[in-house]
Amino acid sequence: MNWRPWLAAPIVLALGGCDFAPRYAPPSVAVPSKFKDETGRGALPASGMWWLTFNDRTLNDLQAQVDAANPDLAAAVAANDEAVGRANAALSSAYPQINGVPHFLANKQSANRPLRSAGQPTYFGDNVLGAQVAYEIDIWGRVRDIVASANATAEASAAALADARLELHAELARDYVNLRGLDEEAKLFDDTIAIYSSALKLTQDRLAANIASPVDVDRAQTQLSSAEAQASDLALNRATLENSIAALVGKAAASFSVTRSSRPWRSRAPPAATLHRTTECRWRARRFRIGFA
Repeated sequence: MNWRPWLAAPIVLALGGCDFAPRYAPPSVAVPSKFKDETGRGALPASGMWWLTFNDRTLNDLQAQVDAANPDLAAAVAANDEAVGRANAALSSAYPQINGVPHFLANKQSANRPLRSAGQPTYFGDNVLGAQVAYEIDIWGRVRDIVASANATAEASAAALADARLELHAELARDYVNLRGLDEEAKLFDDTIAIYSSALKLTQDRLAANIASPVDVDRAQTQLSSAEAQASDLALNRATLENSIAALVGKAAASFSVTRSSRPWRSRAPPAATLHRTTECRWRARRFRIGFA
């Protein structure tokens, strides 16, 4: 009897379960403990409710809405849940698989059934309880590699979720700080327009008294019109930031607004360094020269 075919089959099956995946070694990278331009006050943490540092109730309320209503963050959470589920499913392969097939039926046969004998019961059950147990002995490490790959994917998904959350919260903080900066500019424009209006009225009165020329009135009117045009442009920029904030908190731009602040916006402890993937919140200031002819 030729035993070679019978020996070849187990060898082929055994080789089919071999693990030929190369062993991964993460690269060694020298990472500094802090940024080279970091000052002594330190940077804001990348996690946690770091925006409380700004000590602004409106900003805190808006930040609380990001996690609850932002669609991009909801998509990242769903992707992370999927990756975690796949990792758990892969981990289950390392344990025995038990499948149960219960089958319970209650039957009744008619008394007028043809060929029914007198000894047959009217009621009878048809009950089957089956179970199947399967377990793959991970001799070659195939299951371990699958589990490790799924865990790495889940960790990458969790990091992507944390990065998305940080970016959204940082973007909201940046837009809000810029918006409050525009409110400061708007207050400056209001004062400037009021002064330019007074200057125009004064110049017109001087023209009526023949102690000023029409050129002086035109110059004062030009100053006033220029300030009003810049104020209109500032209002448009503020509306754009307001719409951006509405998108971040998951609200319709048409029904969302941030009340203009009447007091100077100040942070109790200004951050000394920048956040990940956010460079800086630039404050813009303009100087106005008020002249009288």
